[in-house]
Amino acid sequence: MQICRDACFFFLTIWLVYLTFEVETFQGISCGSPGEVMNGRYDLTEGVEFGARVTAQCDKGSVVHTHRTGPSHQHYIVGSKVRNCMAAGWSGRVVKCGAPPVVANGSLLYRAEESYAYREVVEYQCDRQLTLDGPRFLHCSETGQFEPNPPKCIDITCPTPNIDKAFRVEGHMPPYKYMSFIRYECEKGYEMEGESGLACEIDSRWSAPYPTCKVSKDSNPEAENVFFSKIGDEIKGGLNTFINWVSKKIPEVELKLPWMRK
Repeated sequence: MQICRDACFFFLTIWLVYLTFEVETFQGISCGSPGEVMNGRYDLTEGVEFGARVTAQCDKGSVVHTHRTGPSHQHYIVGSKVRNCMAAGWSGRVVKCGAPPVVANGSLLYRAEESYAYREVVEYQCDRQLTLDGPRFLHCSETGQFEPNPPKCIDITCPTPNIDKAFRVEGHMPPYKYMSFIRYECEKGYEMEGESGLACEIDSRWSAPYPTCKVSKDSNPEAENVFFSKIGDEIKGGLNTFINWVSKKIPEVELKLPWMRK
């Protein structure tokens, strides 16, 4: 027990000597202004020199927040609302962010400020015909940087589909940009296999493979074309025979159909 008391007394003496040395060394050193508190101020009753303590006080109707909740327009203190003037300056820190990141071919929705308070939000937009790839909103984090990583403005254009025996029934004309939608139908006598509606996605690809138009089970367009072709030939042949017969009966009358004329 005697050894323990002696050791404790020794370390206590060393600690008191260190504190005395620190006070004498840094006595009179100023920490300067502790910073600003939005809608409030610091109580500087004890001054701003080494050893002084300041406390954040809010204007009437406002509240000092020391965590991630509350209005986004206030400045926040990381840690306690009480700050001490120490050898390295004020303990704790008021979180502020500088100018938000610049996005190529894009801009902020509102004019940029010189600085932003903790949790303040900025919103991005892209130049015309470009698409925002990434988060639209960034916030001032407790590290003093905007998070998450800024978005990119990219050009998204899907190719114009070429679908045989089909025609477009819905959607705009090309170029097809992000989220453009088109829908196709097959010609008469054909039925569609696959998705009839396509949407242009973020990777400049359509949401589904192109559909195909195949001959309907209930019809045969090729056979119908052959059938009508044969009927047309028979009609032409019959008319030619009739004209020849009339010409023989009435020699002075010359009759020719359009396809018989040279």
